[in-house]
Amino acid sequence: MADLFARHKLVPFFGAGISRAQLGVDAGSLANELAAEIGISPAPLLAEVSDLYAERKGEDSFINYMRRKLVIDAIEDDKVMAHILLISLNQNTLYTTNQDNVFELTAKKYGRSYKRVVTLDDLSEVEPGERHLIKFHGDLDVPDSLVFGAKSYRRRMSIESHPLDIRLRSDLLGKRLLFLGYSFKDENVVKLIEMTKQAFKENLPPSYLMAYEYDASMSRLEDEFGIRVVDPKRLFPDVSSSADAFERCLKELCDLTLNLQAKKGLDDLFTKNTINAKVVTKYEVNAVKRAIETEP
Repeated sequence: MADLFARHKLVPFFGAGISRAQLGVDAGSLANELAAEIGISPAPLLAEVSDLYAERKGEDSFINYMRRKLVIDAIEDDKVMAHILLISLNQNTLYTTNQDNVFELTAKKYGRSYKRVVTLDDLSEVEPGERHLIKFHGDLDVPDSLVFGAKSYRRRMSIESHPLDIRLRSDLLGKRLLFLGYSFKDENVVKLIEMTKQAFKENLPPSYLMAYEYDASMSRLEDEFGIRVVDPKRLFPDVSSSADAFERCLKELCDLTLNLQAKKGLDDLFTKNTINAKVVTKYEVNAVKRAIETEP
């Protein structure tokens, strides 16, 4: 995976697990809170209770509630280490199903500019050389884009050629996916992979999943989807918690990637290759001249 990252051949696709420490909520606790708000006990799955909440209290109330839970004003570095590692990988395009703003705040704090891509209009405004954060399940600032409840999932799946599906296929030509921060406790992980598979007309490219919390049932991902699952706790048995093991695994991957990138930079510097000198065309000279002459 480090070799693929170093050659920009692996695209990160991250989920709610990496924001859990900063936000202090997970799918289970969020489902319980939503259920309590509308007087349901025991709480159903998050997708179901989200739809029920929206039906009983209205879409605007649901969006406002989720905004209070997922949108924050500031980050604490020790709680966003996974986000810091992600921006340190120096990848131009990242995908996420998260609807929080933790990555955006982390990137801003460290001077890494990422254009948020949610809608077709966002895609049309993309400029060469920009870094992109593609929010595959939408963003709270664009309520119509959200994929949260069961209804919105079905609506999203019914769109045969969604703009973000097309962009995903384009980004993954000759590349692979690395899913990060998911576990089978996240009820939408299989839905996400099915959605991703649909984007590729059922032919998902070889992919990896670094589990936030590993479960033996994840073998289904390998059997059914051909996704290679990495269990950080198995790689680092001395680490006390799954969250710490995940962070350590991601750090090791980041270290290896940056080392390979540095080595490649040195190899390129000292390799005796033919230097192709750029020759300026007459048109370019005249274009610059005209631009200077028309300057006020």
